[in-house]
Order: sequence, then structure tokens, then C-alpha cells
Amino acid sequence: MSVDQEPATGKGFIYVLSNESMPGLLKVGLTENSVRQRIRELSSDTGVPTDFKLEKAFEIEVSVLRQVEQSIHRRLKNAGFHHRKEFFNISLSVCTTFAEDAIFQVTGVKSPDIVGLAEKRRKEKEAKKKWEAEELARREGLLREANREMAQRREEWLATQEKPSYPSWLKQMSVFGGVTALALLVLGEKNALSFVGVSGLLLGMLFLSEQRSITEEEKRLSTEAARQFPFKSLNDIERREYEEEKEQESHSQNINQETNRVDTQKKVVRLPSDQERERQIQERINVWRAREEQIKREAEEKARQEKLLRQAEVHREVKTKKSVSAKVSKVGARKSVKSRRGNK
Repeated sequence: MSVDQEPATGKGFIYVLSNESMPGLLKVGLTENSVRQRIRELSSDTGVPTDFKLEKAFEIEVSVLRQVEQSIHRRLKNAGFHHRKEFFNISLSVCTTFAEDAIFQVTGVKSPDIVGLAEKRRKEKEAKKKWEAEELARREGLLREANREMAQRREEWLATQEKPSYPSWLKQMSVFGGVTALALLVLGEKNALSFVGVSGLLLGMLFLSEQRSITEEEKRLSTEAARQFPFKSLNDIERREYEEEKEQESHSQNINQETNRVDTQKKVVRLPSDQERERQIQERINVWRAREEQIKREAEEKARQEKLLRQAEVHREVKTKKSVSAKVSKVGARKSVKSRRGNK
């Protein structure tokens, strides 16, 4: 659209502006007038050495204009692109994607001219979210099954261990003490009650001591069972699936290598699958080279933007110094005129 275009009745613009004095930054805002008028208002600020340039504009109903702007700002802030106020450190393509998604969510507009592929991206996001939920449920099922098997193995191991119990001598002493106390009571001995009390206290202390030993032994066996047969986590399930995939891939590679060896011995032309594999390897190499070139270009672009930013800062400093120097010169000239008048 043209920067001088006026919005239709009842509509306004969501604009994306850039400024060569602010490399790497984009301003996202709204206006109910033409974007040209808004650029004049912004460029009239004495702190902006160069004019803003329109990069992208979306014509939206005025009733939701502010809501759309706030949604875009919120999305960009949450994604970590916020610089300050309405300025964001982001590329134009990424900023456009965020704006299209926000407009689609707030207004429900599906026109590709306005929201681009926002509807498709939303469907893909929902499909991915559904797949992740199903995958999580599947892995949780595997985890429950694995831990159920592990608990069963613990019980089987504990069943093979000797269970701690009270020693036989303590049982015999208890029986002997009980019989003796009963006999004394029957015979009517004077100190029978004292004997019963003391022997009961001693036996109680012995039983408590042995009970503590039995409890500690049971804890030790449980700890050892947990060490030998630990419960699994989701990370263990993912790691196991990854190892199974690697093992299957390695097995397939071994089969292919064996097939190639046999074909070479028989002097048979290489199979199309081998040629396809070489083509895939070459494609990966090309992708890596393209990625290296992209990183190099991004580094050069970043250096260029930093240079422009330094130049802008120097320009502002020079402009400020000139302004101060001019003011000082004017003050000096006024003082000189007053001095000459006073001498006359």
C-alpha cells in the first residue's frame, strides 16, 4: 500500500516502521490517519536525525485497532524482542509473522492479503500440540507399564531374602519368664508381683531393641531393592526409544554395507538406494555451506548496523556540540556589544 493512503471509513492502520539511524530496530504502532502523517509526527522529534520508512501496514477496523496493537506488543515482549517503548529488535519477516498471527486471533480475518499464512500456522500449531499430547500419553503409558514391572521385580527379589524376625532366645526367655511369674503367683510368693514387674520391663526393653533392629533391616532391604530395580522416568523412556532407533539405524546400515560388499564382489552396478543416499549426503553438505554463508552474512550485517549506529551517535554529538558552540558565540557577541555601548 502507499504511505500516503488514507484508511477507509471506520478503519485504521497497524504500521511497521524502520529508521536507518536505528539499525535493527522496528517500531510497531497504530494510526487512524495516513501513515505519512504519522511519520511526519515521529520525524519532527529533534532527537531523530533521519525520517522513518514504512515497511509494512495492515488496515484494521478501528474498534479492534488498539486491541490488535496490544496483542502484537505482548507477543513480541514475551518472545524477548522488546527494546523499549514501541521499538523492537527484530527482523521484518519475523515481525510480520507475529503481527499476522495477532490480527488473525483478535479479528478472525482469514484473508491472505491481511493475515498471510496465519490460519495455516495456527492449524499446524494445534496439530503439533495434539501430537505432543498424544505422544506424552503414550510415553506415560509405557512408563506406568515399566514401573509396574519394576515393582513386581522388587517384590520377587524381597521374597528371596531372609525376612528379619525376633531371635529364638528372646522368645524362649519370654516363655520362661511368663511361666515362672505364673508359678510364683500361684504359690503365693510375697515378691511375685515385683518379679513380674521387673521381668516384664526387661523383656519389653529387649523387644523394643529387637524391633528397632528389624525395622532398620527392612529399610535396608527396601533401599537395596530400589537400588537394584529403580523406577523409570519419562526421560528414561525417551532415552530408551532413542537408543532403539539408533540400534535399528545401525542395523540397517550394517545390512546396506553387507549388500554393497556382496554387490561389489559380484561386480554389480550400485543400487539406486546407494545413489539416493549419496545425493542426500550432498544435500546436507549444501545445507551446511548455505548455513555458514548465512551466518557470515548476518555477522557482516550486524557489523554494518553497529557502524551505522556509531555514526548516528557521532552525528548527534557533533550536532549537540555545534548547538552549544553557537549559543556560546551568541552570548559572547551580546556581551561584546554591551561592553562597547558602556564605553561610549
